[in-house]
Amino acid sequence: SFPFEENSAEALRNHPLALEFVCPTTGNDGDASTTSLWALKSILAMRNERFAIMFTKKFSEATERRIAVPDYPAPVFEAFLGWLHLDSAESALIGDETYATALLMISDEYNDTRLRSLCEKRLVGMLRDDNVADLAWLADRHSAPSLRSNAISYIMFRDICQSTSIG
Repeated sequence: SFPFEENSAEALRNHPLALEFVCPTTGNDGDASTTSLWALKSILAMRNERFAIMFTKKFSEATERRIAVPDYPAPVFEAFLGWLHLDSAESALIGDETYATALLMISDEYNDTRLRSLCEKRLVGMLRDDNVADLAWLADRHSAPSLRSNAISYIMFRDICQSTSIG
């Protein structure tokens, strides 16, 4: 499990500040299961204000060692944990727009402005006729003003070009 090599995964699981995130996974056969991802509370709290708040004595996460993450599939949440541990999301953002979209949603939920900005930039570069409306809606819903304004500009420019070529 991320972020450690397999030979140190057991040491991480036994660490007193280790936290297990249980995420949904779909196997190659289509069957649903779960995947456990491990991370250190101290790093998460240091890198993200929401985690810092969650790990105070007022919340159950302060004493829990296991947290269910039903809203995000394991590969996406693993990329988010990678971002928090290594300050890099490039490998996740290189792929198709699915990862960038999901990471934008997580960055909004966890109020990570730097990751949100990276995701916005990546998604702006992916604007096309077939996804611009969906990405404009996503941007509006998940506090991504740069993506929103670029999507609106794309739509306006496309409409101007189409009306100019018709007349």
